[in-house]
Amino acid sequence: MVGSCKDPSVRVSWDGVHFTEAANKFAFDLVSSGNFSNPPIPLKLACHPR
Repeated sequence: MVGSCKDPSVRVSWDGVHFTEAANKFAFDLVSSGNFSNPPIPLKLACHPR
């Protein structure tokens, strides 16, 4: 049996199935930057208090 990786901050998957915190942050940063919306609107501008 193979154990989990020693440094999940430099890996995408820690056990072959689950993403690491580093991979989740990478995906969140891409989505929250607005790069996947049309027009591109960063999350911090799209969600603001009234």
